[in-house]
Amino acid sequence: MGKHKKFLKSEKAKVKLKGNKLKGPQNVTKTDFKVRKIILTDQLKNVQQIESGERKKHNITDVLARIKNSTSPEVISNLKDIILHQSEDFQKHLEAIIKSVANLSLSIEKNVRKDCFKLLDIICSQTTEFNLRPFFPILLTYLKCAMTHIKPAIQEDSLLMFDILLRNAPKLVALERDKIMPNYLDLVSKIRTENNPERTLSLQIGNKITNMKWRKSVLERLIVYLKCINSQQNENNASVEVKSFANEIVVNELAEFICNPYERRNIATMDINMPTLDRSDNFTKTLNKHESSDQIAKYVHMIMPLMFETWMELKPTNETTHVGSIPQDSAQMLKLIMDIQIELFNMIEGNVNLKQQFLKKYQDSFDKQILSNFPYVQNDDGTKRTQENGGERCIYQNLSIALMYFQFSMRNQQRFSKYREKCFDFIEEAIMSWRNKDQEFNFLIKKLIRSLFSQESQKIFVNDSKRIFIALVRKCNVDQTTYDPKLALVCEIFEKNQEMKQCDSDNSLLSQMVQVLAEKEFVPVYLIKTMTMLCKKGNKTIIEEIEKNALSIVKNLQKRLKISGNHLESVDSNRWKMDIANLLYWINDKDVLSKLNDLPKSDSLVSVKIDQLISMKMSAA
Repeated sequence: MGKHKKFLKSEKAKVKLKGNKLKGPQNVTKTDFKVRKIILTDQLKNVQQIESGERKKHNITDVLARIKNSTSPEVISNLKDIILHQSEDFQKHLEAIIKSVANLSLSIEKNVRKDCFKLLDIICSQTTEFNLRPFFPILLTYLKCAMTHIKPAIQEDSLLMFDILLRNAPKLVALERDKIMPNYLDLVSKIRTENNPERTLSLQIGNKITNMKWRKSVLERLIVYLKCINSQQNENNASVEVKSFANEIVVNELAEFICNPYERRNIATMDINMPTLDRSDNFTKTLNKHESSDQIAKYVHMIMPLMFETWMELKPTNETTHVGSIPQDSAQMLKLIMDIQIELFNMIEGNVNLKQQFLKKYQDSFDKQILSNFPYVQNDDGTKRTQENGGERCIYQNLSIALMYFQFSMRNQQRFSKYREKCFDFIEEAIMSWRNKDQEFNFLIKKLIRSLFSQESQKIFVNDSKRIFIALVRKCNVDQTTYDPKLALVCEIFEKNQEMKQCDSDNSLLSQMVQVLAEKEFVPVYLIKTMTMLCKKGNKTIIEEIEKNALSIVKNLQKRLKISGNHLESVDSNRWKMDIANLLYWINDKDVLSKLNDLPKSDSLVSVKIDQLISMKMSAA
């Protein structure tokens, strides 16, 4: 009963307060309370930034000791800070850091391996390839262990480690090709017999990804690796000039030099007669030519059968609606296969014996497996086709096949003559659909045309090469652009193949070339070379066009004309402007010469040269 009465009393009090308002002073919030900072001292230990703005300096020995036992994000972050911001400690303990990080590549945990590759990429980017060389065997050992690991997941991630080394240390990876290549090919193949280097494809049972997707990943890296090997091989073949700039000094071996190490003394440095070598020479290996050619032949015989065997599983059958109709996945794989074959051929192209062995051994497989369905097209709908895979017409793949077709045809013309019409029809069609912005297309088509107009090819494809040249000239006339790889290619053919006279039957191209001198601000070097060569050969068309546009050429030359050349080489503008001025030497029309003589004079070297030429021609007339 007591509790009930208390409850009723409290409820009655609430009713009494309802509707009443507090007075002014009682309705104000009190703000006179004191505030004090709350400081948690224990949490400050993990703060990376100090209040002054300086980064916290980590103990490298402590971090390396902790990373052996723990791979927590904190330890990884601390090591990353040391690599990026403590350069002195990083360079001093580079070997220990590489060992600790490379060891993580074999970890069972995927996240740890992921952090390992991020750190390894940072390490390689923070040091030079030269400084990395003494410790490269450590990385190589862990790379080989990852490639041959029993766990498929670690094998897959070994490709990520290989990517980092290819990107940051291509020369070192190329030099260790004998150690890397067998283990790398083991990822997708196995040796047929112990005494034979040839290999056969292997199945990856138990992998989460399909065999074709796995092979595609491996072959993509193989192309990059072969390019690194080719680049290194070209550097080794180049002659190294050893120069000595010091004077010879005579050293008395019997004399003694005694010096107090604690005494401050000025010691004069003297030049020693020692050859100075470029640092890049330290990357080369001294191998005799016989041993090097045997190694190259070994690589070719290991890889080429794998390429044909891979395509055998994907090539179209006779049951398809189109002979060369292939899906997108097959088009991607065909592109990889042809890129690898071209890189392998580039390896042995300089060695005549290896080249003939290559063409003889693989001509049958190339004919039956690849050329039999040429040209290829993609049969997927437009949403799946991409330009990176060659588009609907498999343009990259077919150009690569045509490039190899030239090489095989030069050895066995009779066998491959049945594909000649198809091949040149496709090349002509590709020229007429030339896209200047497509870099890969430009590279392949230029390499193909240069191969076609080589001295060796001209012995076989004389009439066909003229047909391609006419198509090239026709396409130049349609586009009419100054900075055009097609026009540069035409000029190159003019210089190297002087028997090409098709330009006489199509004067619009020569007129276009002269108009560039008369109207454009920038004139490419290759255009000046070609016009000079044609004038020396007595080409009537080019000389007549120069006479018609002589006044415009001189005015443009004296006012705004600039020379554009290859970005890899320096351009001497005055020299090429003099060559343009020398084109006026071929003018024999007196009226044109008198008009040129009436033009305003200047003190520039080009103007003086023009005046001398005009005076000489007028006096001779």
